[in-house]
Amino acid sequence: MKHEFRNPHRLLTTGYRLPATGFTLVELLIVIAIIVLLAAIGIGVGYRLTSAADVEKTKANMAIIMTAVNDYYDQTGEYPGNKDTDPGSGEIYELRIRRESGGAVLASYTRFVEKVGSLDTKAFNKDNPTEPDPGNNDFTIFHFVDPSGRVIQYFPSGGLGNAPILVAPGDDGLYGTDDDLRSDK
Repeated sequence: MKHEFRNPHRLLTTGYRLPATGFTLVELLIVIAIIVLLAAIGIGVGYRLTSAADVEKTKANMAIIMTAVNDYYDQTGEYPGNKDTDPGSGEIYELRIRRESGGAVLASYTRFVEKVGSLDTKAFNKDNPTEPDPGNNDFTIFHFVDPSGRVIQYFPSGGLGNAPILVAPGDDGLYGTDDDLRSDK
């Protein structure tokens, strides 16, 4: 006579074994490894897309700033800044715009502000977007940054035809390297 044991979940009979259900540890580890690999690929692609978008945003912002600088030149006959310098010299001059003359706000200043006002607020240094020039309160200094918060440097001369240029660091985050973004290129 065979012995039977009753179980509410299954009927066990001597000599009979039900097949195992579920996943083995090896199968679970393989699935987890595949998910991690796909996530790593997705993060890498996302970083490259973000980096490319930041470069394009910086180029667009620099074009707007240079349009405002050239418009300022057309109105005043001089570029912002107070000294001639070469980008390779290591001297950096701030983008200084004459704000007032005889206590009156100049139209050239107002127009410059209107043009750069179309920039996203992230294009300005969040801690110090503008400031009066400590040497001459008739001037305002503008501080521009790229989407990563790195300073966009202004040089009153040194570009094509000795015109002013803006320089922002490229993907490596360093100035003076081949991947720098320049407004004259």
